[in-house]
Amino acid sequence: MAHLEGNTAYQVRVQSVCDDDGGEYPGDPGDLELRGNTSGWKTLSFTTKNPCAAPTNLQVSDITASSATLSWTPGYQETEWTVKFKKSTDSEYTTETVNRNPTLTLRNLDGCTQYNVQIYNCESYLSGNFVTAAGIPFTESFATTSIPAGWTRYTGLLSDVMGGTALTTTTSGWNFGTSNGVFDSHTRVNIYGTNCKYWLVTPSMPMENNVQLTFDLALTKYSGTLQAVDPTQQLDDKFIVLVSTDNMATWTILRQWDNAGSEYVYNGIACSATGEAVTIDLSSFAGQDLVVAFYGESTASGGDNYLHIDNVSIDYIPDCAKPTGLAKANVTAHTVDLSWTSDASGWVVAYKTAEESEFREVNVTANSYTLTNLEPETAYTVKVKANCGGVYSDWSNPVSFTTGIACTAPTGLVSSNITGHGVTMTWNAVEGAMYQCMMIETSFYNEQEGINWCEQFGENTATGNNMDP
Repeated sequence: MAHLEGNTAYQVRVQSVCDDDGGEYPGDPGDLELRGNTSGWKTLSFTTKNPCAAPTNLQVSDITASSATLSWTPGYQETEWTVKFKKSTDSEYTTETVNRNPTLTLRNLDGCTQYNVQIYNCESYLSGNFVTAAGIPFTESFATTSIPAGWTRYTGLLSDVMGGTALTTTTSGWNFGTSNGVFDSHTRVNIYGTNCKYWLVTPSMPMENNVQLTFDLALTKYSGTLQAVDPTQQLDDKFIVLVSTDNMATWTILRQWDNAGSEYVYNGIACSATGEAVTIDLSSFAGQDLVVAFYGESTASGGDNYLHIDNVSIDYIPDCAKPTGLAKANVTAHTVDLSWTSDASGWVVAYKTAEESEFREVNVTANSYTLTNLEPETAYTVKVKANCGGVYSDWSNPVSFTTGIACTAPTGLVSSNITGHGVTMTWNAVEGAMYQCMMIETSFYNEQEGINWCEQFGENTATGNNMDP
């Protein structure tokens, strides 16, 4: 039987006919209802297969940081499929057509990223997902409020873990989003109380030569925007960066911030919108699979702070390292002093107002510089990159500042109500200014004792008293 409808229920009846009487030709059963020599009916029910059945048994193999191979079982006997895939955070799918063999290798993927997959036969599809392996370069900007793919949160007191106690997975401790005026979306941990022992661990990845870890770091009070910590508190608190090369059986401390004598002072961690940039060389771990852990600890009451991390990167050490520690000082109405840390011999300072779309650039030969001719009461952003003999670094983390009020001399100064011992002085007000008044006796113009100061005040009028007649 052929030409049946797919995915349709059928019923078939079969009967034996044992003579040809009544037929119009030999073998013609004629009117079967008049046949006396026939069998009873046998009935069979069946449903045809669905030629558009969804594929089954999705397998993902040979997963690397940039590729993965998909395979599946056809839904029926189809030899053509439409494969759609995307990052789980994207809205649009990429589409591939596959012929004959139910397999496809996806390439040019991003490392340590979850992908969603749909494999279509007609309108029916099989769905699944997978996570690519971590590899170098590795970056994480914590763009969502969920823990990134491949990362894991644990709990366990550092001293116990270093003694061999295994970490315990947890869903608390490090969380994700925006807070306290620091960075944009990032991760943070509340280092507070007697039981803070939280770990945030990267995916495992193979190390290579000439590789470094970088991230942005900030410390703020628990609440409020850019509220610095109390330097007399959190004496027990610490933040530590560790690595493991044996599937977390043992750990190596790379850097520790504490208030107990460490070179890196916990209370000295930057409290600013851009934090401070941290760089740690990982070259000594080349040839090994490695995970990085960020650990926050508090074991006693006192202090209630958030430790913030953003822009974690494990990448090749650049030929020209970007400057760090960009800082501003002595902000006036028209100038600002800038300084930064860098081993280069030349730099480019770039700055712009909040309203400008393009940065203005200045080439300098010292790792400090004073910007001049700025507009008063104006918000500026500044950044610096190094010039290593014609090879330029990435830009430093930006710094923002607002210039002060332009302090111009008062105009329209006049005197009135002159008496034997006093005078009233008035002048045109300068917006936002305070004033000081100085009375000088003409006969003692160059003598200090001939100067009579009026007190500082906010109005554009002053009276001098107790003057000599």
